[in-house]
Amino acid sequence: MFALLATAMAANFDIVSDDSVARAALGNCPSVEPRLMDRVDRDPDDLAARLALDGCRVGGAALESALADLASLYQVGAPFDPGLLLKRRDTQPGDREKLVREVQVAAGFLVRSLVEQRRWSDAQLALYEMEKRVGSSAPLAAARVAVERGQNGAASAWTHATTALYTYPEDADVLEQVALVIFDDGARAPADAIDAVLVRGRPSAKLNGLLGLARSGRARDCLARVDSVRVPDEYADRLRAVSYRCAVNGRDLDRANAIVAKGSAGLDARVMAEHAEIWLLQGANEAAYNLVEAIVMDDSKAAEVALRALQAMGRDAEMTALAAKLPSTSVARLAAAVALFNARRYDAALTLLPSDCAVYSSTNVQLCESARVGSMRALSR
Repeated sequence: MFALLATAMAANFDIVSDDSVARAALGNCPSVEPRLMDRVDRDPDDLAARLALDGCRVGGAALESALADLASLYQVGAPFDPGLLLKRRDTQPGDREKLVREVQVAAGFLVRSLVEQRRWSDAQLALYEMEKRVGSSAPLAAARVAVERGQNGAASAWTHATTALYTYPEDADVLEQVALVIFDDGARAPADAIDAVLVRGRPSAKLNGLLGLARSGRARDCLARVDSVRVPDEYADRLRAVSYRCAVNGRDLDRANAIVAKGSAGLDARVMAEHAEIWLLQGANEAAYNLVEAIVMDDSKAAEVALRALQAMGRDAEMTALAAKLPSTSVARLAAAVALFNARRYDAALTLLPSDCAVYSSTNVQLCESARVGSMRALSR
């Protein structure tokens, strides 16, 4: 029975239509590794399956066996010949191109897998060896950007990123890697690279590009573009959250208020705290507190803003009660204790201070000690 089933599966196998390599490159290794092993066993000349399988093993629990297989592959040094894989098949126009593209995708995936494991020299060697076999291609250009960004930082990766984008302006993998460089180093991102990512990139690339602008002090550049960015419905909430971050980072209160007025679901607690801090700095203490009241236990910045707002409104009892709920190591709790000490409410300050100020670091240790010793002295008089 099992022999007949295996024979039937073998009869139905078509290397041109099989999608196991593409699925591996998208991160579906566990489900496709058996198919990849079957392909390699079926034909040792199936370079795409071999590279994809090694890429999966690099990212899994078989790194050493993958590196050993790659070393043996490099020693042979034979160029990729799709004709060897098509010799037992009635070829159709485009079959050869599909196999070449598949092996290029597999090669790019392999290099990226090595990058994720921080195997820089192995990744560089794989780039060199793969280009000898399959030639220059978009997947390998994208992989080169990933290697440079991972090994030397985003600033160093810009030359490779712009070259890859100029050479392969429509390729999704290239746009994905360019977006990651923007995410890390948005300050240096040229406008044409940003716009290419936001127009032609995958949804993940678009979001990373926008976040890179917000993170690098270019929130207004983000706001100028975000309304024209299109993503599928399943990414709409994430795009809204990114828009909110750009509005807050760009100090566009009207826009930030309009976004949060439609609900806070999906919005980042830290960004909401930063939004509330803008209100606080403008003296709108109640608005600031209302914005973070529900998230004070989710984010330390939110707790800090809430405590500052309550103090500014003279609601010391509520401030003390809230601070007491925070961990003894909380810097926001320490700030509340110091505020109470400065207001000469020594008993309340001591209830918030830890028994050992060493739970803090740097100048906060001294601040804690000063408030603790000062409160105890004042109470002993």
